[in-house]
Amino acid sequence: MEALGLTQKHLKRLKIKFEEIDLDQSGSIDSEEFFEVLEEARSPFTDALFALIDLDGSGTIEFEEFIRVCVTYCMYTKEDILRFCFETFDKDGSGTIDEKGE
Repeated sequence: MEALGLTQKHLKRLKIKFEEIDLDQSGSIDSEEFFEVLEEARSPFTDALFALIDLDGSGTIEFEEFIRVCVTYCMYTKEDILRFCFETFDKDGSGTIDEKGE
């Protein structure tokens, strides 16, 4: 966080945003809260995005995971984001997407 110049003030802002997303105030964000905030229906893409953020595979996003993703996202290039989108639908890793989504 120091390399990006994040201060305690930035962390407090991120904590406030995290708490806004955590609708049930459980201390973690589940997939329902996540999709509601995004105003998106569940899809293979949104499920893959949630799994990417849920670093420990617990099914919820804790504040530490939220911070890591926010910091990491700042480092993604447009090409990285497009590659993620493509790989989400290239289920068999063939480098192509066929009609079945494999």
